[in-house]
Amino acid sequence: MRNILKILVIAVTVIALTAGIPVTQPINTDTRMREYDFARFVNLHQREKRVRQVLASVNTNLTDREKEDLARIIAKESLDSGFSVEFVMAVMKTESSFNKYAKSPVGAVGLMQLMPATGKAIARDYGIVLDGNDALYNPELNVTLGIRYLKRLATRFKDMNLVLAAYNMGPTRFRTYRQDDGYPVFKYTKLVRKAHATIDQL
Repeated sequence: MRNILKILVIAVTVIALTAGIPVTQPINTDTRMREYDFARFVNLHQREKRVRQVLASVNTNLTDREKEDLARIIAKESLDSGFSVEFVMAVMKTESSFNKYAKSPVGAVGLMQLMPATGKAIARDYGIVLDGNDALYNPELNVTLGIRYLKRLATRFKDMNLVLAAYNMGPTRFRTYRQDDGYPVFKYTKLVRKAHATIDQL
């Protein structure tokens, strides 16, 4: 049996060499890329750990599996968007108090309180198909779209006071609040900052 295996290995090697196919894959020697990947891995691990810590310290109606999935999603999406996980969770706390079934009087739903039209628009831009408005109650999907929406607003408005105000009101309604001497510090921004301070202490 061993002799047969040896013959097979030799035959495959000969065929590969004859066909010009490398027997082994080339090794990536780009040290900077490896260092970047390792740093990202460590960063994601630390972020996931922090999210789990916060979610374990607050009242939610999330299952243990949902908490684990959210830790992974919030870690990745916040890192890619340039936000801290504490900031994302401060928005979640302000919007829904970590209630995945939250629904506002105007129809915003889920952890990040997305309006169905906004959720559909963001999902469409990323090639995500929503199976009805109830899909936005899915914690992982809701938070993914919410963070990406925040990132879009951050790219547009730069100042986080304006970003949060636009997130809360919607960009169209937000534009009507422009004052001659600039934008005010909105109540919603203060609420998110207060939630952020609370989460920082957890």
